[in-house]
Amino acid sequence: MAEQRSLTQQPTPKIRVRGLKKAFGDKVVLNGIDLDVRAGDHLVLLGVSGSGKTVLLKCILGLIDADAGSVIIDGENIIERPPVANEQLMQRIGVLFQNGALFDSLTIWENITFGIRDKHALDAGEAKAIAKRKLAAVGLGPDVADLYPAEVSGGMQKRVAFARAIVSNPEILLLDSPTAGLDPILTTIVNRLMKTTIGELHSTALTITQDVTSALQIADRIALLHDGLIAWEGPVMDIRRSGSAQVDAYFAYNREQAPA
Repeated sequence: MAEQRSLTQQPTPKIRVRGLKKAFGDKVVLNGIDLDVRAGDHLVLLGVSGSGKTVLLKCILGLIDADAGSVIIDGENIIERPPVANEQLMQRIGVLFQNGALFDSLTIWENITFGIRDKHALDAGEAKAIAKRKLAAVGLGPDVADLYPAEVSGGMQKRVAFARAIVSNPEILLLDSPTAGLDPILTTIVNRLMKTTIGELHSTALTITQDVTSALQIADRIALLHDGLIAWEGPVMDIRRSGSAQVDAYFAYNREQAPA
C-alpha cells in the first residue's frame, strides 16, 4: 500500500507516452511504448541503431503519425488534435536534430535565430545579439557568428545546433544523438555543456543516443528501447544494478562497439 501511495503522489509528467505504436508496412518499430518524462528531469533513451528511437522522437513532435496510442504534453494529447492546434505548444519545445541539420547557406547567427526571427519581428542586429548570447552559453565566442557551418569543426557544429535548440529558452528539449560522431574528448565537453545549460534553463529534456557513456554523464533517468518496447527505465544510478537481461546485453553490445 505504501508503494501505491508513493506512485499516486508522483507529479504529472511533462511528457507522457502511452501505448504508442508505429509500423512501416510489415515492420513494427514501436509496439506499445509507455514512457514518462518528468518535469525538470533529463531522460536519456538508449537503443541500438534502428531500434526506433528517432521514430519515437518524431511521433512526439508530430512529424510522424503514430498508428495508435497517445502522446500527452502538459495534459494535451497532441495525436488527437490537428497540427495547427499544436503550433503554440510546439513553440515551447527546442529540438536538436540528428547531425545538427544546419543550413549551409546561412551564417551561424542566422542558423541559430532562424526559428525566432520572423516570429518576434527581430531585425538583424537584435537577432545577432541573441545568437551571440547563445553561442556564449555553449562555449563559443562571438567571432563564430558570421561564419558558415562548413567553416567550423564538427564539434562546433554540434554546439551551434544546441544553441539553436535553446534560443527560445524552451520548456522542453528533444535531442537526437547530440554527440554522434564526436571523439571522446569532444563528447565529454558537449555533454557537460548540455547538462549545465539544461539545468540553468530548468528545462525538461529527452535525449536519444546509443552511447552509454553519454547517458551516464547527462541523465537523471535512463530508459532502454528494445524490440519496440521500453525494456527498462529508472534512475541513472540504478542502471548498473538493474537486474535486466536486456540492459546487461546492451552494455555488452556498447563495449563491443567502442573503438579499440
